[in-house]
Amino acid sequence: MGEVRIVPRSEINFSFDAYPQANRLLTIHETLGGAGPGRRRDLEVLNKSAIVMTCAFWEAFVEDLAADVLEHLAEHATSARDLSADLRISILNELRREKNELAMWEIADGEWRKILRRRARKITEAEDRSFSSPRSRKIDEFLQNTSGIAKLSSSWRWPGTSVPSARSRLDKFVDLRNKIAHRGGPSEESVLKRQAHNGLNLINRLADISLATVDGQLAATTGKPLIERWNINL
Repeated sequence: MGEVRIVPRSEINFSFDAYPQANRLLTIHETLGGAGPGRRRDLEVLNKSAIVMTCAFWEAFVEDLAADVLEHLAEHATSARDLSADLRISILNELRREKNELAMWEIADGEWRKILRRRARKITEAEDRSFSSPRSRKIDEFLQNTSGIAKLSSSWRWPGTSVPSARSRLDKFVDLRNKIAHRGGPSEESVLKRQAHNGLNLINRLADISLATVDGQLAATTGKPLIERWNINL
């Protein structure tokens, strides 16, 4: 028996496109500078590039995940009552900002599915640029406001790493990326391959945990998981 998984856009983009690209920069670093100890200052640009790229892909992953949630709810939620209170309030606030006097009627008349799909499209087509600098607090706020997923970062734990530690590690990595992007890097020290490698591994783990958490929440809410799994005879 084997398992076939039908995965959402967020996993496809991150696992099969983003992660390999960032990892390729570190492979180039090792090819040019070797795997032994010691700093290769002339290759530091590869470390910085990998960190900036990893954070950009992490930001895109979070946005894709929000869009995946919205599209899944639009397709599989039985009624608007299946949506979290945060998401329903967020949708009403969005309609009010657009001065839509029929907001309540649109929600009641099943138009909420179109609203969710429209919101997902705005995120994936970069019309919604409200999310940036993907630190833990901003991720929680963005996902809760856009898709109703509350406190995603509370799921970030694994053996030897607590939720506060995972949040802190992510925030420090994003802060390092910001220093690189805006000032070329920290002025007092070099940016090491180890920092880029550890950051990429951290982001990869957080992406896996986040997907599993959202998958479980959507399965509980709609009766259908985000990731479809099929057992087949090989």
